[in-house]
Amino acid sequence: MYYRSEELIAFAAGVGRVLGMERKEAQDFSQSLVYADMRGLHSHGLMRMPTYVERIQRKLIRVGVVPEITKDGGALLAIDGQNGMGACAAQRAMELCVERAREKGVCVGAVRNCNHFGYSAYFTRYAAECHMIGFAVSNAFKSVAPFGGARPMLGTNPLSITIPVDGREPFVLDMATSLVAQGKIILARQKGRHIPMGWGLDSSGEPTTNPAAVLDGGSLTSFGGAKGYGIALMIELLCVCLANAAKSTEMGSMYDFTRTQDTGFVLGAIDISHIMEPQDFERSAAQLLTEIKASPKNCQVSEIYVPGELEARQFQEAQQIGVQLSEPVVQELTMLGKTLQLPFPAAKG
Repeated sequence: MYYRSEELIAFAAGVGRVLGMERKEAQDFSQSLVYADMRGLHSHGLMRMPTYVERIQRKLIRVGVVPEITKDGGALLAIDGQNGMGACAAQRAMELCVERAREKGVCVGAVRNCNHFGYSAYFTRYAAECHMIGFAVSNAFKSVAPFGGARPMLGTNPLSITIPVDGREPFVLDMATSLVAQGKIILARQKGRHIPMGWGLDSSGEPTTNPAAVLDGGSLTSFGGAKGYGIALMIELLCVCLANAAKSTEMGSMYDFTRTQDTGFVLGAIDISHIMEPQDFERSAAQLLTEIKASPKNCQVSEIYVPGELEARQFQEAQQIGVQLSEPVVQELTMLGKTLQLPFPAAKG
């Protein structure tokens, strides 16, 4: 079923307002969720809303709070997320980084005492819209085994970098350092589907196609073997040692409704104008990407894609025909709406 994006955003923002969010807080919350669905990353979209709502209602996430700069190093900011909504804190941190980068050329914000922030490209794209390079990393609750390990010690620890490009969509690298995002495993379990071999391990450290075995005592695997593990560990070091957040092995799970999370993330912006004209950089980026796409293809593909291109096409399609949501997600959101006396939008005819 397909839904109008503006109606989904209004519904999600309405939920946020009922729960006590300020207007901008509710908008950042709702737009980040729907943006993920529009780009086809449903594992980080509206399917997460019932979980966020329950955590707020149980006082595990605070609403109506403003992230606080606790140490100001000029181009490096230490930020306390006040245990607020991760998406809202991350957006505010990126706004601060963009503002400070205009003055300093670059700014990095290290955020602690926060929660799962959802789709990281939502924040890095904000920097690109300001003609800057944006980047973001986050740690997460333990779910990934170290390379050669049999027990989860790291989170999916996502990485996002967005680069503005002249005349086309920004270059958007957005990826979990696990072979797949945990949300895809959760989605497979909800739909009663098997997962491909290699996505995860069971509790004994053996590869499995059963999503429940991965989620209940098992672990995900890193992409690229030892290389992906190295990147995940680097992100863990930044979020734990620089942002001063909890380790993946010590933080709370998003689905543990008895404790807070204390997730950490590090975001930043690079103002290209401090070393060159942004237009020159963006034209150069466009030329390079054009050359990559025009390079010889192997016999198994019809087109060479660059990171973020498929998601950008899905976003454009969602703008034209609507946002596609699965029936289980619609049912959950409809029930949530009834509970909060907010009718869920009707599907497009």
